[in-house]
Formats: sequence, C-alpha cells, structure tokens
Amino acid sequence: DPENVKARYNLAAGYRTIGLPDKEIEQLRQVLELNPGYAEAHYHLASAYDAQGNSSRAIEHYNKTLEIDPLHDRAHYNIGTVYGALGMYDKEIEHYKAALDVEPGMKESYYNLGMAYSTKGLKKLAIESYLKALEIDPEFVHARANLAAALCSEGNFEQAILQAQRAISLDPNNAPAHYTLAIAKHHENDNISALESFQKARELGLEGDPEFASVLLGKNI
Repeated sequence: DPENVKARYNLAAGYRTIGLPDKEIEQLRQVLELNPGYAEAHYHLASAYDAQGNSSRAIEHYNKTLEIDPLHDRAHYNIGTVYGALGMYDKEIEHYKAALDVEPGMKESYYNLGMAYSTKGLKKLAIESYLKALEIDPEFVHARANLAAALCSEGNFEQAILQAQRAISLDPNNAPAHYTLAIAKHHENDNISALESFQKARELGLEGDPEFASVLLGKNI
C-alpha cells in the first residue's frame, strides 16, 4: 500500500525530529520491507545507524542508497565520513570526489578531502582541497586553519603565518591556528611571537608537541 509506505516514512521522520532513533529505525525498516527501492528510506536508515555508531549497517544502507541513486551527494559524503572514521582513506577520498562530481559547491567535501589527503601525507593535494573549500566560503575558519597547518608542514612559513592569522581573525579562539602560527613564527626566528602564540594555544586547550614546547620555552627563558 503506497499510502502505508508514505505514512510510515513520515512517522519515521517524526521520530527523527524528536530524537527517538530506535523508533525511527523500526519504521524505516518496515518501509523498506514494503518498498525495498526507496532510496531516501535507505539513506535515513543509514544515517540513523551512523548516529548510533553502527558503521557496518550504515555502510550497507548508504551503499543501497547509491545503488538506487548514484547521484545522491549526501550519501556519498556521509559514507565517506564513515570510511574515514574506520581509517579506510582511499574509499573515503573516492566518495568525497563522487559527492563533488554531483555537487561541486559542497565545501565540507573539499574540507574532509583535504584532511584525508593530509592523513595520507599528500600535502599538495590537501592544500588544493582546502583552497577549493575557501573559494566556496572564504570564512570557513577550519579550512583556513588546516590550510595554514598544511602550508607549514610544506615549509611555506610565510603563507602559513598569513593563513593562520586570517583564521584567528575569524575565530580568535581557534587553538590549532595559534599553534600553527607558533611553529611558523619559530621557523622564521620570531621566537617571542612564537611563544605568545604557543601559550595562547595552550590556554585554549591544545598542549602540542612536548619537544617543541621545550625548544620554544628554552629559547625564551
């Protein structure tokens, strides 16, 4: 009965709205028994399992969504995040790229793509991805802070300082940006400024590398 499917799907959406994931899952499973080809039901079921930390079920139903609707950008994005959490970075990257093929304006896909590339040590690709995210949203502070860190790890300290300072201007409490600024300033032999930035990062809860701390504090005793 199509109306029964619609009613159960809407009921599941209601349970999702009021934060009852087990009841949402129950309704969505019944929807899919009646209509196994309902892409959005698979998608929301995957999202509910994902929120509960059930990665295998989430992957199963995101894949079902994509079998039915290969152009479902959010399913590509979400399954990418699941694969990333599992350390399956090649699959993570594959799905972020697929999401961007469908929706090139999805800044979060570029941002997460940058983080995946960074984790794999592909710094230039990470930098390109963060820059793409910032083309879409120049005030995307986390992308700018990560760009600063990637530039710093590449030895481009001048640009790292510029990007870290921009990130801090957007969010003065961005601890990673302060920490990156400390590293870059240290490499530029401005150890007084480096210490100020390092101490600010610590105030914000980022302890950082103990060896770097020893070197920096030693230079400023």
